[in-house]
Amino acid sequence: MSLIKSYIIRQVAANALSKEEASKMLAELKTKPQTQENEIAVIGMACRFPRANSIGQYWENLINGRNCIGELSPLRRKDYLDILANKSFRNSMINSQITEEDVRQGRVEFAEAGYLDEIDKFDADFFRISQNEAMFIDPIQRVFMEIAMEAIEDAGYGGKKIYGTRTAIYVGRDYTNSSIYSIATEQNAMHLTGSWTGILATRLSYLLNLSGPGMVIDTACSSGATAIHEACRTLKNGECDYALAGGVHLSIQHDIKGQGSMLSMVESGDSVIRTFDKRANGTVWGEGVGVLMLKPLSKAVLDRDNVYAVIKGSAVNNDGASNGITSPNAHAQEKVIIQAWKEAGINPESLSYIEAHGTGTVLGDPIEVKALSNAFSKYTRKKQFCAIGSVKTTIGHVVAASGVASVIKVILSMKNGMVPAITNFEEPNPYINFCESPMYVNDSRRLWESGEQPRRAGVSSFGFSGTNCHIVLEEAGEAASKHDHEQQDLNIFTMSAIKESVLYDYIDRYIQFFEGADICGFMDTCFTANTGRGHYAHRLAFVAGSIEELKAKILAVKQNGLLTSAEGVFYGYHNAVPQNTDAAKQGDGSKSEKIEASRLAEEFLSDKTIYDMNDRELLNELCKLYVKGADISWGRIYGERNFNKVHLPVYPFERVRLWANVKRDE
Repeated sequence: MSLIKSYIIRQVAANALSKEEASKMLAELKTKPQTQENEIAVIGMACRFPRANSIGQYWENLINGRNCIGELSPLRRKDYLDILANKSFRNSMINSQITEEDVRQGRVEFAEAGYLDEIDKFDADFFRISQNEAMFIDPIQRVFMEIAMEAIEDAGYGGKKIYGTRTAIYVGRDYTNSSIYSIATEQNAMHLTGSWTGILATRLSYLLNLSGPGMVIDTACSSGATAIHEACRTLKNGECDYALAGGVHLSIQHDIKGQGSMLSMVESGDSVIRTFDKRANGTVWGEGVGVLMLKPLSKAVLDRDNVYAVIKGSAVNNDGASNGITSPNAHAQEKVIIQAWKEAGINPESLSYIEAHGTGTVLGDPIEVKALSNAFSKYTRKKQFCAIGSVKTTIGHVVAASGVASVIKVILSMKNGMVPAITNFEEPNPYINFCESPMYVNDSRRLWESGEQPRRAGVSSFGFSGTNCHIVLEEAGEAASKHDHEQQDLNIFTMSAIKESVLYDYIDRYIQFFEGADICGFMDTCFTANTGRGHYAHRLAFVAGSIEELKAKILAVKQNGLLTSAEGVFYGYHNAVPQNTDAAKQGDGSKSEKIEASRLAEEFLSDKTIYDMNDRELLNELCKLYVKGADISWGRIYGERNFNKVHLPVYPFERVRLWANVKRDE
């Protein structure tokens, strides 16, 4: 390294290199890591945030500048009023002045926030949990399980694909703002595991027999970002092969207008977050859950995963002895940002966007910008070249999930080449001098161009606990490029669900998906659907030769029902039960039938791959066995050919209300 520096200096002395170019080169060398093998790929994502039950809806809200902060939904309002009917619980609340008559008459007004539409519903059948047990599992566990499973499927690893693997699960949760579900509802032995903090991370490990680390991380507001950092470290250390990292925050005990709260000193007086704005007067709370599926970049490229973005590097530190135990420390924030840049091996001038923690507090925003400006000043004197924004103005401060919400926002911005505008911004905070800063507030939607340098961004997440985290992201670039594979005229496409109604929901999702502009290749679509999703009792199989033919056949099923007589369309229901039982007599297939169908499928595939079956009759025969319940060796079908995993619709969970009865006054 010293030889390279000496060479650069000699080039400047010989007027063969300008000082500006030399400065950039030296800065790049200063931050360059020893190896690029430490980069981590984001291969799957899923989320639920205020007014968004999917990644697509979340992006639509962001890019259109929608305000997702509002009133509690009627059903959730009713559920909490039922809890408030308990006098002992009502009296335990801070500054509570609510009377039984207030509750009975519905005169309780809840503060505006970024609420999820519903948290009472869960697909217990999908996770093989009895409804009685699921009723007493905290909604935080239930929602996290569903979103984590969606992230797995989004990556193309659903079904049994990662069963028994070394997959780690790291989830951020601020336990202080905990759900009171187990306290407010009737007592049951199932509450023990249903509300135990550590099980939040490992319940999915139990379901899928995952042997990687499972940890719940609580660093207050930075919990989700810290979970991503820890997951990346575990992957880099070779302690796991895949990792799920996310954050979750739900609230059953809602703030009541006029009652105040423990954190009223940092709350906005008018339920509006104005990050970096002159009128900033505090934050607004929100709910949400987001999960990423991660994998070493080199392995993701080798396995032809669909890479959303690359985590170049990350860092975590603590404020230490600041002005107060909950006061932010600009110097500590500056240090964690610089350390993340060093880990990422980038020149900070190559950053074009910073997703700030940005709570909209009078104290926090100027300190955050000061820390960023000081960090940039160590590498460049350029002004206003990097945009800055915060998702909190749109969805509220989702606490432990806030860092994940920020990361997903940046990844979607890179993917779509567009940066959403920060909302509620009119005039800069007088304590922030943006004119002399490397940053400018991204107050309007703008194109995010990708020039000589790839799109790069930093994400900051700072905790009330003093734990700070910064993550450096880069667009997927070449990692997202798909390699050509041998073409095929015909293929099989499968779709299945536990219940018939859910299968129809799945059909609707695919119809909507195929109407989109970004449709994947036909072979890759079939490969991902067959190998990256589970195969359940209600099964559909299609033989087609193109996306257009497949779409037409799915529409035919939508219009004419599962038993449509369309050519190349097969439907069957098979829920294996012991032979000669009442269930078998009512239409559920016996285990012996399933075993026989599987045997015939194995025999059929003994010397064939998809390329050996480029014949409708052969593929039709395999589909008939599949819908009878046969376990198909999809890996054998595709052989050694290289197909790409693509992002397809994920399983549509059944929405069943599972909400325990609340405690009554004794």
